[in-house]
Amino acid sequence: MSKNEDANPIITAKISKRIIAFVIDTLLIYLIAYLFRKSFLYNAEALDIDMQIKESIINGILISFYSIIFSNFIFKGQTIGKKIMKIQMICSNDEKIDLMSLLNREILGKVFIERLNLWILLILFHTGLLDNILINISKNLLYLMIWYLISLPWVMFLSFLMLVNSKEHLSLHDLISKTKVIEKAY
Repeated sequence: MSKNEDANPIITAKISKRIIAFVIDTLLIYLIAYLFRKSFLYNAEALDIDMQIKESIINGILISFYSIIFSNFIFKGQTIGKKIMKIQMICSNDEKIDLMSLLNREILGKVFIERLNLWILLILFHTGLLDNILINISKNLLYLMIWYLISLPWVMFLSFLMLVNSKEHLSLHDLISKTKVIEKAY
């Protein structure tokens, strides 16, 4: 794909298509993770907070690896959701997405930066500070504010706001990796 291809102009993907593709891909991964967990790991209905945090991080990593495998080796810039919605990822310079850009997008952008709150929660849990925060929430407004600051996915929400409000519909992980999502040219 090149800037000089006049036959197929590059058109930024609609937000609705990106969201539907994301939902399709996420549902596929969560279904696979759920079946795996039920079949091989445990049958507990309620998970402790440590396991919930770890499972959220693992699911994020699974989604990223799923995206890397499909986008780099199978569909070239597309996941199953993106293929169904007829959109694809490319580099900002309008070239085909390369493996390094894809790794930056998925691992650095999505797993580490956009899920920053989960990593902070995991660190706080293993240092014992999370218990202190949870115990004191009802006693002190400051602890409640700290809880909301670390437990809510603010960076992911910011990324979504960027996607909705930017001219080219670029999210945080797109900016980090210098990628964009476009309508697939056939």
